[in-house]
Amino acid sequence: MAKQKTQNKTNWFFLFIVLFLIGCMSEQEKNEIKYDNLLFECDKQLEIMKDPYNSFGFNPSKAYKVSTEEYDFSLYPSGRMITIKILEFVEDEEYEKLIQILETYYKDNNVVKKIFRNQGGTVNIDCRRGY
Repeated sequence: MAKQKTQNKTNWFFLFIVLFLIGCMSEQEKNEIKYDNLLFECDKQLEIMKDPYNSFGFNPSKAYKVSTEEYDFSLYPSGRMITIKILEFVEDEEYEKLIQILETYYKDNNVVKKIFRNQGGTVNIDCRRGY
């Protein structure tokens, strides 16, 4: 019983330290983590499209739809395109920043053909073969 109480105190102490460190992070560090998680999820979905004959189909199941850990972004693949939606209301500058980050990150990736903003307000990563 005493061992369990000690372990509970240790768990609470560890949780407090983690929350304290997260609270001390700068806004820039939080944004870097947010975009790192998005890029990680995009990389997983782009891995499927490395083979030029693979695609998600035109009506993929919801199993392919992904949200990042912090629920900042939603990714939805369709065909050979990945649609990224920011899940909170943001200004146009935030979408332009997202496009710049994606273009910089994928500039040497031969699977990604084009990154653009949709008229619906989402960002698309285009991996179609016709270019």
